[in-house]
Amino acid sequence: MTKKTILTLGFSTRSRDTEDVKFDSARSLLEFDIAVIDWDAYIEQLENASHQNGYLETNLWVEAGQTFRRRTASLDEFLNHGRLVVALSKKLPPALPYLSQGSISHARLNGMVPTALLNAEESHGTRIGLAEKLPPPLRKFAESVKDQLNYFAVLRPADGTPVMTIEGTQKPVALWCPHESGGGTLFCPFPAGEGDLPFIAALFTLSEELCAGAEVELAPLPQWHSDYLLPQETAIAADLLKMDKEVQ
Repeated sequence: MTKKTILTLGFSTRSRDTEDVKFDSARSLLEFDIAVIDWDAYIEQLENASHQNGYLETNLWVEAGQTFRRRTASLDEFLNHGRLVVALSKKLPPALPYLSQGSISHARLNGMVPTALLNAEESHGTRIGLAEKLPPPLRKFAESVKDQLNYFAVLRPADGTPVMTIEGTQKPVALWCPHESGGGTLFCPFPAGEGDLPFIAALFTLSEELCAGAEVELAPLPQWHSDYLLPQETAIAADLLKMDKEVQ
């Protein structure tokens, strides 16, 4: 099996098995199997583009929106190929102001940040537990990384399947959104300290096991299957042969 490859967008890691790419880069996501996205880096990009008066120029806002829509389209294609997207965030998206037709208006970045993050409630902590009834690959992943993560938000269960929770509660801090292709999106707390290396290693394992589950090979049929006839199969075959002779 070909070794999995990881693309990071804004997420800094010491791992040599990843390639970091800027949001506005033309680098194709389809060159990779896993995409780890730090939404903070994208939000900070918008904040840094603000004028000293605190407002984004209309052209900067439009350009940022175009960049994100292009990345969103490539992420959709990425997921359609059964790949894994990991969305990280250390803070909630701010209400960034911008100029529109000469008047000041505000936007919560709707359409530019995943709904699961927009609907989140700010909450910080390190004590993380496992959600109930997890599929084996997700349980294995969560067990291996939960003690190396810091959560910064409580997510809504309606936005996905809970994977990790605040310890002793049912408040989710990690969600899994499966895709019909076999891949999916994992909203996950941020690796703390030196937790980036085991986090990346756990993602490789998770991707392998998700793919293995999506590409289950069927056992070969027994030798006698070619001699087994369905009810009325002989009669139907005879009728088809008769019709074929009549046509000729």
